[in-house]
Amino acid sequence: MELNSEARTLLERNGFVVLGASRGDISAYYSGSTLLPKFITVDLGIELFLVELERSWVYLESVQARRLRAIHAQLWDAAVAREREVPEPCRAAHRRLLGLIAVGRLLLDPGWTLPEGSPVRGVVETEIARVIQAEGATLSELWKRTINWTVFKPLGPYEATDDLRRLYRFSRWWGFPGLQGEDREERLCAGILAWLVGSTEGLSKLLMDMEATYDSFLGPPEGVTLFDLIDAKEPSPEWPRDLGSARGDEWLVRKLTVQPLPTFENEGDRPGSAGLRLHPPRQTPEVHAFSQVVHPRVPNRWLPRGLDVLAVRGNRRARALAEPSLSRALEKATTKPAGPFQKRLWELCDSLGEIPPDPRLPRFMRTEAYQDRGLSAGLATWAGSREIYSVQVRDIFERKGIQEFVPPLIDPHLTAWQRLLDLCRAGRDLLKSLGFDAFVEATAFAEKFKLLAERQRRGEILTESDEAIHEFKLGDYLSNALMGEIRKDWPVPSVDRRVCVGFATVTDNSGLRPETRRWAGKACSPILVLAEHEGKLQLYLGGVLDYREFDLPAEKALTRSEFRALMNSPQAPPAPPWTSSYRAR
Repeated sequence: MELNSEARTLLERNGFVVLGASRGDISAYYSGSTLLPKFITVDLGIELFLVELERSWVYLESVQARRLRAIHAQLWDAAVAREREVPEPCRAAHRRLLGLIAVGRLLLDPGWTLPEGSPVRGVVETEIARVIQAEGATLSELWKRTINWTVFKPLGPYEATDDLRRLYRFSRWWGFPGLQGEDREERLCAGILAWLVGSTEGLSKLLMDMEATYDSFLGPPEGVTLFDLIDAKEPSPEWPRDLGSARGDEWLVRKLTVQPLPTFENEGDRPGSAGLRLHPPRQTPEVHAFSQVVHPRVPNRWLPRGLDVLAVRGNRRARALAEPSLSRALEKATTKPAGPFQKRLWELCDSLGEIPPDPRLPRFMRTEAYQDRGLSAGLATWAGSREIYSVQVRDIFERKGIQEFVPPLIDPHLTAWQRLLDLCRAGRDLLKSLGFDAFVEATAFAEKFKLLAERQRRGEILTESDEAIHEFKLGDYLSNALMGEIRKDWPVPSVDRRVCVGFATVTDNSGLRPETRRWAGKACSPILVLAEHEGKLQLYLGGVLDYREFDLPAEKALTRSEFRALMNSPQAPPAPPWTSSYRAR
């Protein structure tokens, strides 16, 4: 293998080097024959987990879409049937709510048609056309505020099918703007909506089942949920008659008053506005982390960095690499509870950048540079999972081209293997409780290679006849999983797993118009490591997840294919500067 002087210097200094080339499929570094034995990284298991996570999430979303179609059909019928019960001062708000419901229903079910003569037909057709076109920023006649329509352009796994594209647009319609607590008519819309859901048989349970599923994966929603209104004890049985009155209005104001969300998470909204969302976005842990390291906590720092999440969570290396201006904010920073699945995911990300001091570890793992590499893998894991919200090994253990068999080096980071295993099992058990099997292969992979890593740490030598090795033919195993099918031809075509996600937006001085959006990306790169084998240094080849971070104009939304084209171009976003401790061009 040809290495330039920079790569050789880093290999000699740290005992490992990550090369600058970025491949789309991490299994490419394990497929085919090479003269180097392989370094089987935890990153490999993480990539397999992310593949299964995307498949499981797509299946889960198809189940949720069926629930949402049923919810909207019932909501529309109830809103039309009970219109006469709505007090006169609330009729305009009721018509507006009818329009909002109709758009949501049509986005999910294009086969449904609005009744002839419906008073909201014209405005609904206009809003639907803007959502589908997903271009520019104009005033929404139903939300009565300027909406940046580009946010309705499906991204990530939601680009795959018509059903997923419809669900993406629907989620943006109800989950993105929210009914604002500071606008009286919108407060009335929220009150009527909560009344319809709470008083229509079966509807509340449908909504609660749907939200409980998202809670299990991602944690609690942001802002005020519909159930904060429905479950309240304050309204009397005559509550609908209070709508539009001073008493009812005072109650709604009180219920819809919440702490403002961070501006960058409220993109397209009026910054800091309270709101009720029928289909609320989730409060994932990084949202809370980012809010503590941007303005006003850190004056004039408008956009966070991915590294901030691990720094807020207490990662020592991340804090050492953080900007000096963050020191005071990080001292006061707190973390927020996440859903059980997200909790396991963040524990895995934390462990990748926190390697415990142990003289028995190979020299390359005891360097600061390798901790930096672990941080990069942790952030790439976050970007890969956030973008989704999407066996058998051949050749690796064969002698082809190798005069003397050298067993693979299994990543010695036992804590990370255990965290990956915990995460896979949590996903498997959660999805099993919902009626389908998932994360079976990822769990088996993590279990197997954790055991092999433990054996190597105890000093055992893995042999060519070791059935535990032959059971996994890694290149085929991963390629089959990535392709979603078992292929008999060889070589299996490469699958590009590079993904990106926008995670923060900064506005102009007025706080209204988004200007710049920060993106996080996950790529894959080769790694060379030096470790001792039978008393002499041996060079191993493996693949690792790699983090990218870059800014684009706010109106620009990158699809997966556009990100991959960008990565293959001369304008490809560079890796963060702190990765120079281990990376060579």
